[in-house]
Amino acid sequence: MNFSFRSRSAISLSRSEGLQMSLLLKMSTVTFTFISLLLPVATTASAAPIGKGSVLHDGGGSQTPLSDEPLEASVYRGDLESSQWHLPVIGEDLSATGAGITVAIVGDSVWAGSPDIQGRVLAGYDTVTHKRVPVTIDREFDAKDSFIGTFAAGLIAGSADRSGIRGVAPQSKLLPVVVTDGKVITDTTIAEGITWAANNGADVIFLLGNEMFFGVEGSESQTCAAITKARELGVVTVTSASSRSRFTSTTYIPARCADVVSVAGVSATFGELAGEANDVIPTLAAPATRIASLFADMSYFPYRLNDSSDWSAAQVAGAAAAILSKLGPLTPADLITKLTSTAVDLNTIGVDAATGAGLLDVSAATGSRLPRNLVDLRSVSASNSIANVIDLTRDGSGKTSIAWEPPTNAQVSSYIIVVTMWDGQRWKDIRYPVAGDVVRTVLNFDVRGDSFVSVNALVDGSERLGFPDAWVKTNVFIPPAPVDAKITKITGVWVSGGLSVTVERNEIASDVFWNVAVLDPTTQQPLAIRRDIRSSEYTLYFSADDSWRETPIVLYGWIGGNDIKTLIWPQYALDAEGYAAGKNHAAVSGRADFACLKENLLVACEGTLLRIIDTKTKKVLATTVILEDLTFSAVFPWKAFNLRVQVVGPGGVVSKPISKGLTWRK
Repeated sequence: MNFSFRSRSAISLSRSEGLQMSLLLKMSTVTFTFISLLLPVATTASAAPIGKGSVLHDGGGSQTPLSDEPLEASVYRGDLESSQWHLPVIGEDLSATGAGITVAIVGDSVWAGSPDIQGRVLAGYDTVTHKRVPVTIDREFDAKDSFIGTFAAGLIAGSADRSGIRGVAPQSKLLPVVVTDGKVITDTTIAEGITWAANNGADVIFLLGNEMFFGVEGSESQTCAAITKARELGVVTVTSASSRSRFTSTTYIPARCADVVSVAGVSATFGELAGEANDVIPTLAAPATRIASLFADMSYFPYRLNDSSDWSAAQVAGAAAAILSKLGPLTPADLITKLTSTAVDLNTIGVDAATGAGLLDVSAATGSRLPRNLVDLRSVSASNSIANVIDLTRDGSGKTSIAWEPPTNAQVSSYIIVVTMWDGQRWKDIRYPVAGDVVRTVLNFDVRGDSFVSVNALVDGSERLGFPDAWVKTNVFIPPAPVDAKITKITGVWVSGGLSVTVERNEIASDVFWNVAVLDPTTQQPLAIRRDIRSSEYTLYFSADDSWRETPIVLYGWIGGNDIKTLIWPQYALDAEGYAAGKNHAAVSGRADFACLKENLLVACEGTLLRIIDTKTKKVLATTVILEDLTFSAVFPWKAFNLRVQVVGPGGVVSKPISKGLTWRK
C-alpha cells in the first residue's frame, strides 16, 4: 500500500513517559516526530456488474469457518493446490515425490521458515561472501533477499499436505546457493555457485535466469563451463530459455550453454508468454502465467501469483527430481531424453523455436502413463482453468468492488465470491453468489487489509477454487472532519492477531473516521498504518512472533489535525534467542532490559530466577538467573532438529516463543 505525506507534526512524550523511554533505550530523552498522512480525495463510482447478475450484494453472505479449532498462528494454511492450474497441465505424478533428491537453487536465498518447505531446506553457500548460508526460519529473516528463490522453492518442493501450495517434487530437499548481495552479480559468482552445488550434494540444479540475471555484464563463458562440469558429475542444470524481456537486452545468456536444459514459458492457452522472448530454441516448455507459489514477505498470506519463464524452468527442475526419485539414478542424457521424448508437441511437428520438444508431461516421463497429445492437453487445461481476480478496491464507505478474468475455455454457470477473513481465532469464509455472465461486482462489505478474496467458478456442477487476492487498493472520498473532532483516549493491547487498538472520541467525532499508526520510537517511522476506521476498535496486524512485540512502540491516533499518542510496552519483556550448543545440546541467551525497567518496577532484574520450558510439553529444561548486566544464558540437552522453547520469569514476564532449526556440531 502506498502512503502519501503532507505536513510534519511533532509527537512529544510526557515527562514520565520520556523518562521511561530514556531508561528503556539507554539514551537521552527522545523527541518523536511523525509525518502525518494525506488522506486521498479522489472519488470512484461503484462498478456495475456486466450481465444479469445482481448490482449490489448486501453483505449477508453465508459464513463458514474453515475449521472448528483455533489455528496456532495467524498465517493462512488453507488448501491452495486446486488453484495451481499448472500441476494437472504438466501431468504431475503423485507417486513421484522427489524423496531422496536434492535440488539446488542458484540465485538468491530461500526463506526456510515457510510452512510449505520448512524442514527440507539445507544449509547453503554464498559465493559473494564465501560463507555458508544457515537454515533460517525466524520471522525476522531478511525476506527482501529471498523473494525469487522462495517462489521457485515452492514450485519445486512445496509440501503435499493439502495446506498452502504444492510442488512438483514435494519431498525433495532444497539447497540454496546465493550468487548476489543485491549489488554484486557476475559470471564468476554464478559459475562458482553452480560448481559448489554440484560438489555438495545437488542432484539437480535450478539456475534462476530471467528474473535475476539480465543485468549481468559480460558473457556466460564461466557459467557454461561450470554447467558442463556439473553435467560430467551427473548433475543436470535447468534454466529459463529467456534471459531478457522483449524490451531489454543483455550479453549474459546462460540458455546458450551447450549442456543446459532451457525452458520456454507458455500461457494458459499454450501461446507465447507475453513480454518475453526466447534467446535460444528451448529444450522444452512449461506453464508460465498465473503461477501460484510462496512469497517471502512473512505476512498472514505468504502466497502470490506471478508470470515468468523462470517458474516454467522451476517446474522442470522439480520434474527432474520427481523422475530421479521414482526411476533411480539416470545419466544427464537419459534424464533429458525422458523429459523431451514424452513432452506434448504443441506447434510444428518435432522441435520448434517457440516450445522446443513441447510441453512437460511428468507422468509420461516417469512411465506412470502413456504420453498425451495436444487434444488431451487442451481438455485438461480447460477443465482446470480458474477465475483470477484482476482488481480489488475498497471505497472506504463499507463497499468493495471486484473484477476478475473468467476461466479459460469454460462455460461458467455462476460464480462464488469468497471473502476470507481472520477473526482473531480462525480464518472464516463469507460467500457471495454472482451470475455466470458477470465479471465484476460490488460487495456491500469492507474487505480489510487482513482479508483476501477469491472468485470460485461453478462449471459443470463443480466449484473451481480461484486463487485468493490479498492486494486491496483503497480509493476513498472522506469529507473533512469537524475541526473539534478528536480522539480523547487511545489504548493498545497485544493479542494473537496483532495490536488491538481501542479509542474513545468526543461527541462530535462519534461517527467520524479516525486513523492510527504504530511508530518505531527510534527512527520515527510508521510500522503499521490504518486509515478511515469508523468503529471504536481495530486490530493492526502483527504476526505472532513479530520482533516488534519485544520492544516499546508508540501508538499514534489522529482525526484531522488533532492527534493523541501513548507508549505501548513490549508483550515479551525478555529478549532471547536459541541455537545449537555442541552435540545434542541447545542454548538460550538473552537480555532482560525491558523486564527490569518495565514501568519503572523492578519485575525481573539481577538475581531473578528464569526457567526455560519446552513450549509443547511445558517441561522445565533448565533454570538460570539474570546477571548484573541484565543478561542470562543456559545450556540444556536437546536432540530434536526444531527447537521449541520459551523463557519464563515471575509476574508474567516471558520471552517470545523460540522456534529454530538446529544443526548439530561435534
